[in-house]
Amino acid sequence: MRNETRRLLIIGIDSACFDLINPWIAQGLLPNLSGLIRNGVSGKLKSVVPPMSPPAWTSFATGKNPGKHGIFDFTTRRTGTYELEFVNALWRKSDTIWKIMSDAGKRVCTVAVPMSYPPEQINGAMISGIDTPGASGRAAGPSGFWPPELYEEITHAVGTYLISPNIGMFETHQADRILSAAEETVSRKMDTAIYLYKKEAWDCFTVVVGESDAVSHRLWKYHDKSSPFSDEHSSRYQGPDPVLHIYKKIDGYIGKLCSLISEDTAVIIMSDHGHGGNLTKAIYPNRWLERQHILQFRTETKRKRLMNECFRQAKKIALKFLPPNLKKAILRKSDLGSRLESALRFSAIDWSRTQAFFDETPYFPNIWINLKGREPQGIVSPEAYYEVRNDIADRLYRWIDPESGQPIVKKVWIREELYSGPFTEKAPDLIIEWNTDKGYSYLFRSSQHIKIGQNPISPIRSQEMKQVRSGDHRDYGLFIASGKHIRKDREIKGAKLIDLAPTLLYFLGIGISSDMDGRILTEIFEEDYLSSHSVMYDGEIRKESDMSEPGEIYSDEEKNMLASRLKELGYME
Repeated sequence: MRNETRRLLIIGIDSACFDLINPWIAQGLLPNLSGLIRNGVSGKLKSVVPPMSPPAWTSFATGKNPGKHGIFDFTTRRTGTYELEFVNALWRKSDTIWKIMSDAGKRVCTVAVPMSYPPEQINGAMISGIDTPGASGRAAGPSGFWPPELYEEITHAVGTYLISPNIGMFETHQADRILSAAEETVSRKMDTAIYLYKKEAWDCFTVVVGESDAVSHRLWKYHDKSSPFSDEHSSRYQGPDPVLHIYKKIDGYIGKLCSLISEDTAVIIMSDHGHGGNLTKAIYPNRWLERQHILQFRTETKRKRLMNECFRQAKKIALKFLPPNLKKAILRKSDLGSRLESALRFSAIDWSRTQAFFDETPYFPNIWINLKGREPQGIVSPEAYYEVRNDIADRLYRWIDPESGQPIVKKVWIREELYSGPFTEKAPDLIIEWNTDKGYSYLFRSSQHIKIGQNPISPIRSQEMKQVRSGDHRDYGLFIASGKHIRKDREIKGAKLIDLAPTLLYFLGIGISSDMDGRILTEIFEEDYLSSHSVMYDGEIRKESDMSEPGEIYSDEEKNMLASRLKELGYME
């Protein structure tokens, strides 16, 4: 019995959660997901804290917390500077389940898993995810494929592989065009997956659909009739609920893939986090630190304000409106994407009078202490570090929304409480869980968008409502398992994203790395299977804890492509 064949089909739906799909399932609108739940097990899946896509997908892939795998965001600051650079799979310091399966002799195929570029040279095939630079803004080039010849094969058999929908040129009132672009990308990606799945009997096949996340970010106000973003465009909109529409398309492809599986296959549906709506109120985090006399901005001259506005407008034009060829010509040698992002976040800060600063990402900003010896212009001594950190945490808990009268911050974590491992020091010093207001999340904006002295919690301007996202991430994604050796019609509780890696390895009979943080979800398996299949540990830490940073892998032109893509999805300003 131990030598029986067991296979896995894993489908990731970025941002999917039961709060979204349960009402649709009750209405019979997602028949394939409904059938998998009815014939298997399901439950909420706790994401990482905060629920950001890069650490979440990497924790899924490794079974480890970010302190061990080393990825905390789409960007990281270059050591010894305040400048940003893009992160990819080379920054990951732990082996993925696909590498472990491959080393165990399994045939493995993955499509579009985020943070997987450059693709691993596994025993099988890999098309990397959103961190793939591409031949143009949205079309993948040969560097995103393993083996390399797969690029020509897919292009000939399916068509140009699309990394992400080209939605940046549209404002949110153009819902039909955004939805059409997302649909096209889903179709191309899933047709590619079906083509590859038919090629051979894979031991593990994984595909991730990210367009559910993109549509939810940009078009949530058309889904949620109570959204604070509701406006004349959403009220006059006559088209389908765009979020439901993209889920129905994904559900259809789930049915197509499941029709191809053999009886020895277990199907896993999972997501990296959930999704919900946003407020039209924005927090300008570093303006709050300024009010606390923890951070100081340089006095801006009229000329400096004009230059900063030029930075913003240049980035807006270059990364949004220009066609790919012209974008390449203008930005090829400039590294403008990451430089402008660094400038927008940090250029106005007076480091000589700043004890701490927010990284001011548009989602889940966290705090760094301006520490001597670590930051290039640090002023906080190592001896004062803990006192400063604790003082800021106390103040955050006392921060009140003047409109609602409620605390803005739900929980402040010091990084050692959340993470463990050699790369914990790469994390921000304070990680913040932000409260919601009546179920809606705050927006986060660069403090350079408002003037000195302006309230750090302010409504966004009407013209900004067409550009910023009306939906954002939530803490709980979903998990569904169905098929061979899986219990039926059962709800599980307490599952975490990091639990999936050891669970999937256990199912395939592969030894589990001794330093994985997740547990095996034994409650999903039938009793007979558990009693006849003992857990194996390989006793090995899967990958050296190499503290070095990778060299440059993206060209300046590719960095600008990535900046454009992340801007479209709302992950950069």
